[in-house]
Amino acid sequence: MTDTTSKEIAHNIFLWRHETDTEIVYELDNAKYKRIRFNMDFNGSDNLMLTTGGVSIQTNVGPYKRVVVAVLKVRNTRGSSQLRVKYTWEEMDPQAPPSNVPKQEELGPGIFLHTTRTSSPDSFLYSVSYNKSGKQLKFTINFSGSQNLYFDSGSLSKTVRVNAFDKVRLGTLRPIVPSNSWTLKTKYTWSEETPAGIQERRLQPKYTPPSPMYNAAATLSTITPASILAAPTAPTAPTAPTAQRRPSFRAPPPPTRRATPATTSATTSDTKRQAIADKIDLTTTRVDDGNMSTFTFEIDNMKYKDLKVTLDFYGSSNLMLDTGSLKSTVRVSPYERRIVGVLHTMISGQGWNLKQKVSVEQLEPAPSNRVPPSSNNQMSARDKIMAASKNTAFYRRASLDRGAAAPAAIGPPPGVQTSSNKSPPSPPVLCMLESIGLKHYWPLFLSEAMDDMSMLMSMAQDKTVFRDALREMGIARMGHREAILNAINV
Repeated sequence: MTDTTSKEIAHNIFLWRHETDTEIVYELDNAKYKRIRFNMDFNGSDNLMLTTGGVSIQTNVGPYKRVVVAVLKVRNTRGSSQLRVKYTWEEMDPQAPPSNVPKQEELGPGIFLHTTRTSSPDSFLYSVSYNKSGKQLKFTINFSGSQNLYFDSGSLSKTVRVNAFDKVRLGTLRPIVPSNSWTLKTKYTWSEETPAGIQERRLQPKYTPPSPMYNAAATLSTITPASILAAPTAPTAPTAPTAQRRPSFRAPPPPTRRATPATTSATTSDTKRQAIADKIDLTTTRVDDGNMSTFTFEIDNMKYKDLKVTLDFYGSSNLMLDTGSLKSTVRVSPYERRIVGVLHTMISGQGWNLKQKVSVEQLEPAPSNRVPPSSNNQMSARDKIMAASKNTAFYRRASLDRGAAAPAAIGPPPGVQTSSNKSPPSPPVLCMLESIGLKHYWPLFLSEAMDDMSMLMSMAQDKTVFRDALREMGIARMGHREAILNAINV
């Protein structure tokens, strides 16, 4: 006899346990478009052993896969058993690079963070590169809030300076106790500055050779024909033979102008990036040009959601958005990086005070904003089915009223008369859902133009693809998907 239990350990991640008198089997159902690295530790269990040996096991589960992650055998079926289990997992992008392969992330124009992760034991090696000329990058990495992790610099933060087109190693992050779980929180801040050497060379005045008139000799006796030929001058009036020229005195050179830092307006910039929600980052860039300051706010949406971003600067002084107000609302599409506001100082040379409030509302993306798959040959099950059904006459009829509520009554086709005291029959798909007690899913089928029973029967021939299509429609429970599939195949 098998005892089966299930638990949703995270959103759309289900852990199943099948227990008999001789073994315990664990399965992980990954109903997300993520790659999951799942770890299980059975240290402290009695009369149980993993079939793979040891007391821990690690398994990689692909997107929308259900995989056996551990099998425990009972050593002595007549004795009592004690089960102790601890499991941790990590969600990764499906196309994420494997371990020991450097991952490059562009934090800003010309600013790249390089991360190399290794396992057994876990460690993270960080480096930063700066691919710009004429400036120097001041970069700070901060791991404050992380648990069971330490940085080899001795603290949880480090600041480095990176020259143009250079790469600097930040350090390695490791767990304090490798056998325990850890939590990683990372924050980056940086600013682009002009190096001191370049700024001094810019401020130094150019050398100008003195005028030839100041190189002339003090008396006539020192002027030689060679010097006259080298520097011809305008002809002078003849003088009497006995007359002597008065000695000409050297005039003092004009004073040299030197630029001072007070009269030079240097442009500086400072960029900060912070996570305002899961996979939603806000990048703020401040540029000071002389006595004017400009703030640019950019949202990086790394989710398959439409975002309604509202920036509120009420309470700020001497600042105004380029739209002429202190509040801005911008919609950001899925996986889009977009500037949502630009703030300027109104009066040059005066101080300013910035007060900002950022609110984000996550919305379901519009059908026209559907993001294409990561490769041309990879399509979701729902996309395949909808693409194949577009050529049918039923799809052309249903798409005219797609997304509307179910009609109260479906009339007979033209030319057919029915008795007025009889109610029209319900659609076959609705009848099928009512028969298995899942009538509440009827609006989902209607909104996806899947209310034709013959089309569902043809789609259900490929059970795997049909299960995936039901999951993408919004039917998250596996038991409900199997009940619908069995009802269609009857």
